[in-house]
Amino acid sequence: MNAPKRPKPDLPIHLQQALLIAASVLRRMKEKQAQKAAEA
Repeated sequence: MNAPKRPKPDLPIHLQQALLIAASVLRRMKEKQAQKAAEA
């Protein structure tokens, strides 16, 4: 157990990109819901 622990990066780049995509998709869904509510 004498192997040094390597510090992990906060988030891998592909994970950050996935989170950004998910956030943009959620924002788009909320905007569509708001438009439907305004039309109704």
